[in-house]
Amino acid sequence: MTSPFEMFSAWEPLLKARPTKDLDQHQRLAHLGTKLQGKKAKQLSFTTSYPGQEGQKKYLGTVDGNQQFLLGYANPKFHLAPYHWQIIDPSLSDEEAEKLHLSAGHPSKPELWNNEDVGDEGDLEDGEPHVSVKEEYDARDAKAARDAETVTVRCGAGLYDAVPSEGMIYGQHNGHRYKWDLLRNSFLAAKNPELAEKMEAQYAMEKALLRRRGEETPGFENVTAFMQPLQRDVVRVGDSLRVVVR
Repeated sequence: MTSPFEMFSAWEPLLKARPTKDLDQHQRLAHLGTKLQGKKAKQLSFTTSYPGQEGQKKYLGTVDGNQQFLLGYANPKFHLAPYHWQIIDPSLSDEEAEKLHLSAGHPSKPELWNNEDVGDEGDLEDGEPHVSVKEEYDARDAKAARDAETVTVRCGAGLYDAVPSEGMIYGQHNGHRYKWDLLRNSFLAAKNPELAEKMEAQYAMEKALLRRRGEETPGFENVTAFMQPLQRDVVRVGDSLRVVVR
């Protein structure tokens, strides 16, 4: 395993590979003023796993904070943003900080971490955690987005979740799933105009997506009476959708 000192040596060229700036301390820090407006100290702090200091809070911009961060002892769930590099080295321009952020990535080394779950730290809005835990955050964000768009309705004795971006309706009570193109002319759609409008808005796109996936939809053989197609159509009238009898 790479030692912390070897890791630190690998970072030195990244911080030195920039043109020298002949600026005094005030000028070098002035460009950070706008970026730090509204920021709180907790957005610059991280929990360290440095031997003998495990669990302590450290701050970017301090000598030991910068050193331990670059050595890889920071919490992998510290959300790192480009401006954090400018806290570590105020000589970096915005462009240099962006390039360093993209090329260097998050310096945390999960194998050095003590696995204590201290939760999220850093800038949760503009930053990202270490790539080793990013998948967990992506999955969480995807679930939150799905939950936000889901329309839940009751029809008959069942409870159904409609997810427009998937073009699917899921039966909470029976575990079945149904394609919207099967149900768009059904009693379920007619009785739930909000659901119909949201599903129809993405119908064409989702139908094409599902066709490319070649997905099967189990549960067709168990479609209840109120889901059977009616002689009705969902049509657009002005800015809204209406269910009309053919």
